[in-house]
Amino acid sequence: MIEKDPDMDRVLDRIAGCGTYEWHVLENRLVWSEGLTKLYGLRQPPSAERSFLQLVHPGDRIRIEAEISSFLETGDSYEHEFRIVRPDGHVRYIHDRGTIERDADGRARLLHGLNVDVTRAREIQAMEQEARLGTARGIGFYEYDVAQAKPWWSEEMFQIFDLPPEWDLDLDRLTEERVHPEDRARLRGLQKTAHRRLGPFEIEYRFFQRDGEVRWIRDRGETVGPLDPASGQAWRIRGTITDITESKRTDPSTPAGSETFRQVIEGAPFGICVIDAEFRLVQVSAGGAKAFGGITPLIGCDYRELLRAIWSEPFVSDVIARIRNTLDTGKTYRDLLAQEHRRDRDADETYAWTLEQIRLPDGLPGVACYFYDLSDRTAQEAALRESEERLHLSHEAANMGAWDFDLASGNVVWTPLLYKLLGLDPATPSSTDLFFEMIHPDDRETVEAELVRSIETGENFDVVFRVRRPDGDIRHIAGRGRVIRYEGGRPVRMIGVVFDVTERHRMERQTRDSAERLRLVLDNAVAFIGTLDLDGRIVEANAMALETGGVGRDEVIGQLAWETYGWSYDPEVARQLRASIARAATGEVVRYDAVARTPGDGRVTVDMLLSPIINDDGSVREIVVSGFDVTEREKAKEHTEFLMREINHRAKNTLSLVQAIARQIWQTDAGEFLPRFEGRLRALAHSHDLLVKDNWNGVRLGELVRGQLAHFEDLVGTRIHLQGPRAAITAEAAQTLGMAFHELATNAGKYGALSQETGHVDIVWEVAKTANGDRRLTVCWTERDGPLVEAPTRKGFGSIVLDRLVQGAFSGEVELAYPPEGFRWRFTCSDECLMD
Repeated sequence: MIEKDPDMDRVLDRIAGCGTYEWHVLENRLVWSEGLTKLYGLRQPPSAERSFLQLVHPGDRIRIEAEISSFLETGDSYEHEFRIVRPDGHVRYIHDRGTIERDADGRARLLHGLNVDVTRAREIQAMEQEARLGTARGIGFYEYDVAQAKPWWSEEMFQIFDLPPEWDLDLDRLTEERVHPEDRARLRGLQKTAHRRLGPFEIEYRFFQRDGEVRWIRDRGETVGPLDPASGQAWRIRGTITDITESKRTDPSTPAGSETFRQVIEGAPFGICVIDAEFRLVQVSAGGAKAFGGITPLIGCDYRELLRAIWSEPFVSDVIARIRNTLDTGKTYRDLLAQEHRRDRDADETYAWTLEQIRLPDGLPGVACYFYDLSDRTAQEAALRESEERLHLSHEAANMGAWDFDLASGNVVWTPLLYKLLGLDPATPSSTDLFFEMIHPDDRETVEAELVRSIETGENFDVVFRVRRPDGDIRHIAGRGRVIRYEGGRPVRMIGVVFDVTERHRMERQTRDSAERLRLVLDNAVAFIGTLDLDGRIVEANAMALETGGVGRDEVIGQLAWETYGWSYDPEVARQLRASIARAATGEVVRYDAVARTPGDGRVTVDMLLSPIINDDGSVREIVVSGFDVTEREKAKEHTEFLMREINHRAKNTLSLVQAIARQIWQTDAGEFLPRFEGRLRALAHSHDLLVKDNWNGVRLGELVRGQLAHFEDLVGTRIHLQGPRAAITAEAAQTLGMAFHELATNAGKYGALSQETGHVDIVWEVAKTANGDRRLTVCWTERDGPLVEAPTRKGFGSIVLDRLVQGAFSGEVELAYPPEGFRWRFTCSDECLMD
């Protein structure tokens, strides 16, 4: 890499028409010298690449953008030429060359370059060409603008081809109608090659005049570069047309002394030397004299010695032998491409040679040596091919194609990459109609509107749309373009590029879908989730957090968390949250239970977790806050504590009840203590089972009765009749009434209605309201159709359970009756034994 020399920059800056610059690529920052700013006619230099490109001539802008893209890909240096339009409207030709510095990854980091104004040189070339085209007579001159496909002919061209001056220059039609069929394919092949290959060319072919006469044409010319990196085509083709019909008919050699031949030599843009049979140089063109490096005098020199002074062996001997062969045999040699070392210049140069026998004025044969210096062009062509290949690869990678739309004619030109992007055969004629046919119907109106807007306003064309390729594949395309106007403001052309952004669109869609899915997941999570910046401001919050707080997203985003509705109700709650956020901002994970406010001034207990998100360098980027509603957990905890206290209380009550049962049985019937005690405990246990089943929330009265009558299960519904509403009794009532029903069932089976097959038992309960609105439970056990009943002479433990134990537990009323037709037990209790 060549080191930058500040002193050299200052020297160049003082030279008129020169200026230096630096482009810091990664920052997209331009630094121009004062001389360069002055060269472009500016008061202030551009600051970035886009500002510079606006100064480039519209006709060169796409090419320059493409070449810059190619330069940035690879290489340590670059060189190209383009036109600029200064603010005063003057067009200048700029030669730009420079070096590229790259970073360790190979990316272009800095471009250091020099611009030289070469406008005068290009104007002189144009004047020389115009003079050449305007002075020659009897020879037709032409030029062909390859990019625009526009030919220009001199007046002699129309005369040679026997065409009226007003004839439309349709070259394809002329080739088809007037060129001899045997020469047509060969001419078209040369034309196709000349469009893409720099340097000279020559061809002879036949054509028909309007009266049918066949004439011979010699077409000599050259293809002028540079090659367009996008299309691969040359800039311009220029040449001469000569009618050689007479020489073909009489003598194959061309009369060197004729006026026509003299004009060809004088006007030729390449080297021509005429050599006689003694190898003396008798005539030389200006281009030939330049190639000999100032050797004088040339006319009369021995051409062999002249060659030996310039070139080395064995090249010199080979050329001399070929000249001698042409003199002796008349055989023409063409396309003798040679790259040899110039002795006088100590440099390798490339030339294309053609040798042709001619007739000198004295009637003797001579040789015309046509040679073309291709040294600079060969190097340029190689560099352009490499640049084109790099650009082609970069365009392939980016799926980029270019287009040029003539607004006046409606014609449009596409680059090969655009055809490939659209999936079309490059032989398909390009047109705006075809392009719009390929646009997805849903996007067509948008693209048309954007195109009209750009043309009418002069603003850039910028739109993303879909195209449907012939194979059915849908591609997403980004189009960019700008309108070119005449000085009067009328739009004449529109140029632009298109990029395949299908993959980018797919990734953006995936990103959107991922974000939407993440949002959907977060919004449907049972947790409260949000993010905070390091100052504690809310960046994001999910639906659960917003709904629980009774706020909208716009109400809280950007607000300090502790100042929002859910946390600002209590200074201590707000202080604790603020302190926790400060700890999380230092990288600490913080977890604690907090009580937040809900709509309607409610409260919810939240298990809070504040987790810092850490960058690669260890710094905290943001804080993720998550939490779960643990209000029910806290209620469950409180309920568990309540149950433990309740179990302790109930256990004590149960033990007291067991003690009372044991004491009463022992006092009344010590002899039958064990079986009676076991039966009462089973009745008590069954009542406990029912209470456990309903979490000690009470027992349904019907289930309690059926449970205590389990050993009479087959009689329920036939001899045992249950009737009453759905009613639930408290745990205390269930324990006591359970033992009462056990005693009633046991006595009925031993002595009462169930001791005979004819007996029946009716168990009826009801819940009624009293005058003051309280509820009252009444349970009645009635036996009938059994043995005659007599009142007991003494009260055993069963009577104690049915009377005093039940009555004492509820402060209720108990009635025992012993009519002959059957025993009856009636229990009445206030609201205290009923569940809600």
